[in-house]
Amino acid sequence: MRGRTLLIAITCALTAAACGTTPTEMHAEGTQRVPAAKAEIDVEMEGTHRDVDVQVSDLPEPQSLGEDFSRYGVWMIPSGGAPQFVGFLRYQSDIEYGELETRAPLDPVEIVVTAERGEIGTEPSDVVVLRRRID
Repeated sequence: MRGRTLLIAITCALTAAACGTTPTEMHAEGTQRVPAAKAEIDVEMEGTHRDVDVQVSDLPEPQSLGEDFSRYGVWMIPSGGAPQFVGFLRYQSDIEYGELETRAPLDPVEIVVTAERGEIGTEPSDVVVLRRRID
């Protein structure tokens, strides 16, 4: 019986390892630009990719940070690398909430949410509303 229990435990551990790792769950507070904003960020390793879920609450409309801003962009910054745009928050103005679920082919050390104008360039805007190092 003891051997069977051990075998089941090993099988479960191997199955969990093959399916990915437990998500890293983090919280972030808004910057001075948007101090009320709060975020929950989950990062899960899936093979060579990272599944990322960013949920931001108490986030005002982007236009409140400047009339040229129309949406919020999410950027991942790998160790020693340039910021990579991974998507826009799906923003709901009626509840001041934005969310992005994405898969990124890199190992980020930091996630940044910025207010953005129209088209995305190669760098995040200077209007950073959230920033979180990944532990």
